[in-house]
Amino acid sequence: MNEIAKKLEVKNKCDQYSNIENKIRKEIMNFIINNKRAFNIEDDLEALKEIQDLDLLNHINNLIKENGIVVDENKNVIFAYPVSAVATNHHVKLNDGREFYAMCAIDAMGCAFTFHQDVLVKSKCSNTSEDVYVKITNGEISEYYPKTLHALHVDLNKHTDWGTTC
Repeated sequence: MNEIAKKLEVKNKCDQYSNIENKIRKEIMNFIINNKRAFNIEDDLEALKEIQDLDLLNHINNLIKENGIVVDENKNVIFAYPVSAVATNHHVKLNDGREFYAMCAIDAMGCAFTFHQDVLVKSKCSNTSEDVYVKITNGEISEYYPKTLHALHVDLNKHTDWGTTC
């Protein structure tokens, strides 16, 4: 699948963030997954104690500005691309046993690369509401249902907020 992204010349969204910002985003994703709830920027900063940086809030604000995370009016991180703190039709089970929701079905499949492990995706077709099942093993689709399954691609390089193109 990485080869397909390369052929389509899709830029890695994470390349626009600094190393510390990518680490913060990953820790917030893990917090959401492990706690089954949104990360609150004011109340849950202690969970980022491993990240020793005086500009922690500035990095978080940059992630918000650059659409790496989406925060609601209560300062809850409801989306840490590609993880959703709110229920969606796109359920992901990681090989390590953790389960969570993704922002869209394509993001759910991309979790194999985000978390560097096999994933099982259970979703719903946005047009027919038919159940969709995709298993990714060693970075390749190993099983899927329905057999007529296909995905549409948009030019993601034209969008800064990928969530608006799902």
